[in-house]
Amino acid sequence: MKSFYLACAGALLLGSSLTAPAAAADLTDDYAFAWDGIYAGVHGGYLWGDADAEHDTLSADFGKNYDPAGGFLGAHAGYLHQFDSNLVLGLEADFDKVWADGGLDQTDTPEFNPFPDADGEAKLKWQSSLRARFGYAFDRTMPYVTGGISFARLHYSEEILPETPMFDQDDKRTMFGWTVGGGIAHAFSDNWIGHVEYRYTDYGSEKFLPTPVANQPGDSSKIDLETHAVRVGISYLLGN
Repeated sequence: MKSFYLACAGALLLGSSLTAPAAAADLTDDYAFAWDGIYAGVHGGYLWGDADAEHDTLSADFGKNYDPAGGFLGAHAGYLHQFDSNLVLGLEADFDKVWADGGLDQTDTPEFNPFPDADGEAKLKWQSSLRARFGYAFDRTMPYVTGGISFARLHYSEEILPETPMFDQDDKRTMFGWTVGGGIAHAFSDNWIGHVEYRYTDYGSEKFLPTPVANQPGDSSKIDLETHAVRVGISYLLGN
């Protein structure tokens, strides 16, 4: 009888040793966070940048520099897929309402200009992007990089002082460019994810309307725009 009890105990120990790894794997599968799924959320932040207006006329070349800065609020949505290697790939789109403007800093004013003083402003009205995301999951924390295309609406205006309406400029343009950045995301629960991100965006240059008086054959005006932005957001993941 004693031998029987010893055999039973040995069998139980052997069985437990064989099933322990499988149980541990099941436990890991149950509790490891999965980044797969569709998500959507809101975000906000602060941006700053450069908007350089260049005037090329038959008689002179001169520029006006703006530094738009301000806050923004927006929404985003996307999809993520996590591979067995913990690499996470995704696609995200966002849209922001922007309150960023910059005053005029006129440079290289031509000496012939009878109205050297000007009051100008460059305002960013909104911005949007469509980007790929590449991350690596450390369970619930994921550092990532992102990049893609971006759009923005820019309102440029200038008033020559003293008041001279014929030289005033007022034009709006939708700028198109590219954006790249990176950040870190963390899952606070199975569905709620927070993130902090930095992004640089270059919108290139876009022509805008010169003043009616200065608009002679060969005259041109353009504006270059680039921005830096820091954003904080929260998303709801539908996959878990």
